[in-house]
Amino acid sequence: MKQTGFDADLLGAFSADELRTMYLRSSEPSELQSRAALSVAKPEVPYQLLTELTQQLRPLLSCYLDPDSDRVGSRLVRLKRERDSSEPTIADLAQALLKPAATLGSERVVELLLGWIDGEPLHFRSEALLSGATVGQPLALTEAGVRIDPLPESPADLAASLPPLSAGLYSDRSFYGAFRKGVRLSIDCRLGPVFYKPSKDETDRPDFRGTWIHGKIPAPPPFMFCEALSLACNHCIRWALWWHDYGGLEQLNAAVGPVMYHDDIPREMATIHLSEEHLKEMLKIYLMRHGSEAPRPQLDMVIARWMKSKGFLAQRGVLGLADQFIDLRIALEALYLGRQYGGEKGFRLATYGAWHLGADPTERSKYHKTLRGAYNRASDAVHSGEVKNTPEVREQLTTAQDLCREGILKRLFEDPEPEWDKLIMGEAEPLMGKS
Repeated sequence: MKQTGFDADLLGAFSADELRTMYLRSSEPSELQSRAALSVAKPEVPYQLLTELTQQLRPLLSCYLDPDSDRVGSRLVRLKRERDSSEPTIADLAQALLKPAATLGSERVVELLLGWIDGEPLHFRSEALLSGATVGQPLALTEAGVRIDPLPESPADLAASLPPLSAGLYSDRSFYGAFRKGVRLSIDCRLGPVFYKPSKDETDRPDFRGTWIHGKIPAPPPFMFCEALSLACNHCIRWALWWHDYGGLEQLNAAVGPVMYHDDIPREMATIHLSEEHLKEMLKIYLMRHGSEAPRPQLDMVIARWMKSKGFLAQRGVLGLADQFIDLRIALEALYLGRQYGGEKGFRLATYGAWHLGADPTERSKYHKTLRGAYNRASDAVHSGEVKNTPEVREQLTTAQDLCREGILKRLFEDPEPEWDKLIMGEAEPLMGKS
């Protein structure tokens, strides 16, 4: 490594030792420039040294090498470009290994490389900042690799815990104000296979995607996680920033882009205090929703509209009560009517919902009144564009939102969908769902 240098464009040129020193200090709040230099530094290595390293890799990667093209079946050097179908040459791979060898140490990179050759996946973390929730102390579901931590109180400490971002974002006071009561989500993921035998037919290449919960299902993007967590705690939780933490292995890929940024960061958002029970319920909901290959687009739309009716725009006053009722009506129609839009929709919706959720005549009558009232209020909103903002109306919205959530959770565990008319006429037994 002594002969290898690293060029970080306008930020300077560094030796391998200097790059490692920068990497070891990169978590310090004052080292933003060092972290930025690390992200753009490119290795400059003598041709002879690169040739020698390439030749050392050949026998190790022989079963993954195409002798005609000299390419290796691997997407390792483009961790965030899974759709790119071209494989790197073995010389490309050799050069890509130099930067992590400088930052992580040669021994660690050799250990990782041998594991990947033997079939080990690449381990990483999916990270996100969430708004709408707080925790007093870290929460974890160890068996699922999910962890939620409180955010640092200091803006400098928060900046140091995030990937390099633009100076403009870090200097924006509203950025920190948005996360005074936020949390940090971390999900352990794996990505693989790292190496495979090249094939001229792209359909013969193995799937290359991240999974979580010990490889059971694809790693969720934050919005899916937030939907499940929102249903679990009956409160709107949104994500604002999302990125992948490869533990230094992002240095393999010069094409890794910046952190994904959600520009709708709420400034004033009601929060809920999360508990371990919320996480357990979230995991149960997520597995039921996404653990099956059978798509459920209708239910996806129900959840999205329910989320919108409870969302941060509503909490900030941007979304009025009329809009909330309209989104809730759309959710309830999709949940209980589907494509059956004939007849008197409000009565049919309230009847189906009451029978679906009520355990006895008294409950069914109460739920029917609530759902019918909310539907009528939404119809008024559609025609007039407004709803009176009174305690009674707000309570009606909240109660109907709770019933919609209860219906969503029940439907997640029901297969197939209830036959509503037969259920009401007593021709079918109520579906209790799966535990």
